[in-house]
Amino acid sequence: MGALSTLLYSCDNTTTEPTLQVKDPVPDQYQLINDDHSRLDIYHQVELTADLSHLSANQKAMLSILIEASEIMDELFWKQAFYQPKEQFLSQISDTKVTDFIRINYGPWDRLDGDKILLSHIQEKSPGRRVLS
Repeated sequence: MGALSTLLYSCDNTTTEPTLQVKDPVPDQYQLINDDHSRLDIYHQVELTADLSHLSANQKAMLSILIEASEIMDELFWKQAFYQPKEQFLSQISDTKVTDFIRINYGPWDRLDGDKILLSHIQEKSPGRRVLS
């Protein structure tokens, strides 16, 4: 009976989120490592435009739904790539260019530069998270 209760106890359905890879659990503010702002200019914002006049009202409504779905997917991808609540994490970064770069990279690693660490108080990206790159 003891083995059965141990087995049942170990099969608890509750899950815990992986711990955040942070060197200092409560930093005052994250800072760009080496104060290297040159990487922050590699992305450029562009305005996407399209002529939607040929679409029906239903097709335009569908586009709105697809945009809403993409916003949900974006949030889910952030959670998969970096288990820190996005807005809470980003609020700890004072430089808006750094915040934008982190937002684009879905976390504090530079995806186009071998997942190098961008911010102080952050550890290297774990190998299990590389599949999302």
